[in-house]
Amino acid sequence: MKFQKWIMIFLLFFSLFGCEGGFEEVASDSDKADAALQSVTVSVGSLSPAFRRGVTSYTVNEESTVDTLTITAASVKSDVKMQYRIDGGAWTDLAGAQILTGLQSAANKTIKYEIQVTSGDGKGNVIYSFIVTIPPQITLTTTIATGINSTSATGGGNITDDGGLTIAERGVCWSTSSNPTISDSKTTDGSGTGSYSSSLSGLTSGGVVYYVRAYATSSTGSTVYGDEVTLKTCGYTGPGGGLVFYDRGEYTTGDPNGDWRYLEAAPADAGKYMWTISPLISTLIGTTGTAVGTGKANTIAIIAQVTGYGSSDTNYAAAQCTAYSNNGYSDWFLPSKDELHLIYTNLYLLGLLSGYGTDNYHYSSSEMNYNMAYLHGFYWGSGGQGSNDKGYSGFSRYARPVRSY
Repeated sequence: MKFQKWIMIFLLFFSLFGCEGGFEEVASDSDKADAALQSVTVSVGSLSPAFRRGVTSYTVNEESTVDTLTITAASVKSDVKMQYRIDGGAWTDLAGAQILTGLQSAANKTIKYEIQVTSGDGKGNVIYSFIVTIPPQITLTTTIATGINSTSATGGGNITDDGGLTIAERGVCWSTSSNPTISDSKTTDGSGTGSYSSSLSGLTSGGVVYYVRAYATSSTGSTVYGDEVTLKTCGYTGPGGGLVFYDRGEYTTGDPNGDWRYLEAAPADAGKYMWTISPLISTLIGTTGTAVGTGKANTIAIIAQVTGYGSSDTNYAAAQCTAYSNNGYSDWFLPSKDELHLIYTNLYLLGLLSGYGTDNYHYSSSEMNYNMAYLHGFYWGSGGQGSNDKGYSGFSRYARPVRSY
């Protein structure tokens, strides 16, 4: 009878603990059986193999983006003492659940987590081991959007770590909803690591907000995303009561033409004027620029030439733009050649300036030579820009004030 009783006890332990790693030791030692765990669960991922009371060694495979994991353990006996340690550190009392953090910064993306269970009488002791691993991860950031127009912008990204994977495709994706994916609008901008530039097109004008993220797709088919940035398309009302026609994406300090990010066109023309006063229509200033961002400095230079000549006359385009005031703002100027063209492409062509007399020639603040200045015929279907004398025989053109902020 005693022999049969021992057989039954053995079969009971066999059914409870199975025959996987750690079973023989736990099942053959009643003290260790008193120090067994009843269950172990993880908040993300899964145990391999699935938890069984006689198995003491496990791996936990996590997703590549996980940085925090909660492991919860319950013992068979209520009077046991449970402790844990991480990567061979000191044992610390455990009360059921333990949160592991910093998985992304762990060496080789691996953490060894152990639970030590000691029976109430101190005779039994079992250590369970959990190797938590994070798969290779691509690291990338999203570049802020720049050169924001009414229907287009420039974006990009920077892949600083391929995680040991092959980057098969990269670019940016965007949507009017947060957290865009490659199922939304996207660009394809090569492969591999490093920084890259992306051209966003087909945007809707009028102050529509878009969410943008860089992405990288590995040769395994998995896609990861960078941080999210936003942009707002041009064509909305600015603080001066005009329409914003350009956004360079960020404020740049130290700009010789002033610190600014946005360009806003006045809601109406200042009027029709000569480019400069009659005595100076054939005198070169020589310092005016054509690029975006030079209009303000150009305007200052034109006015300086007139005042330097000794004239107090203000009946010319640049002076009338600086005299313009709207919505409490009086810091307007005559736009440069390229700024004027942006008004044409980002506002006029989209019908946002209709009704303001913009179907006429407009002066820019950019000289072409000693007696000619660049101008724009807004009604020209080609969008081309030409030149005009600075005011020969009282010749005048329209002036549209703009401001930067």
